[in-house]
Amino acid sequence: MTANFMSMTRASTRYPPIGIERAVDVLGLGAGPRPRWIVVTDLDGTLLDSQDYTATPALPVLRSLARAGIPVVLSTSKTRVEVEAVREELDNRDPFIVENGGAIFAPERLFEDLPSKWECRDGYTALILGTPYADIRAVLGTLRERYRFEGFADIDEDRLRRMTGLSARDAARARCREFGEPIVWRDGSGALTKFTAKLAEHGLTVKRGGRFLHVDGGSDKARALRSLREEYQNLWRCPTRVIALGDSDNDAAMLSAADLAVLVPSTFHSMPVVENPSIMLAAEPGPAGWAGVIGPLVERYLEHDADG
Repeated sequence: MTANFMSMTRASTRYPPIGIERAVDVLGLGAGPRPRWIVVTDLDGTLLDSQDYTATPALPVLRSLARAGIPVVLSTSKTRVEVEAVREELDNRDPFIVENGGAIFAPERLFEDLPSKWECRDGYTALILGTPYADIRAVLGTLRERYRFEGFADIDEDRLRRMTGLSARDAARARCREFGEPIVWRDGSGALTKFTAKLAEHGLTVKRGGRFLHVDGGSDKARALRSLREEYQNLWRCPTRVIALGDSDNDAAMLSAADLAVLVPSTFHSMPVVENPSIMLAAEPGPAGWAGVIGPLVERYLEHDADG
């Protein structure tokens, strides 16, 4: 692990990182019945490589998680149609969280006796937590003359492809927003502070992701994580532990809310500030670092079952 990565991490958390032995204790693999686990993971720069958007080094670990019956919940700033494509590529059939906690989509009939706030939507059972996209765009429109920025709706697909490295199909999917608007900030830091305050007057917030700022209605990945955890506990009728993995500021609340947080280093930005006493550090960026932490943990999970 590089000295630069270690210095970034020390600046991002007041808690020292833990090793695998402490981690398995946090996750309940001591004496007695084992809790069920949920893995909640960011995508770009975490499970997916930030350059080619593949998960190749993590694929064997994802298969091990599936064999162990551990759900892998994709939690991302991506849109629903983007995540649907990733789930297909990864053969993932678990619930997923879109647009920084704007909504949770779960397979129909996965959970029983859901609260009335869940709804049927496009073949899923969905919990909508965010502000409608049209409302967000309307507020941004009122600020356009005072501040210099571009939203995804302002950027044509060819330019978006050049900015992100996405294919034409994936760039089109990225523009199918429902609960938030990624923006490219073209103004100064002082203007950003004022812009953020103006958005707050309308109940909107700004989060920093891997490449863009994200404007949304104050929803976050942590709230979505807690909602999903509650439904899994109701389904399983047993204790549940959550492992969350991320690399950006928009992952910080989710990482802080998990039983075990895994910080994955980024090639684009410094580490997020995470308030969690149980933090592990990945040794590499992207899916290689992801697999380097989750692989040994799932091995211990399966060994615990075999010993039991």
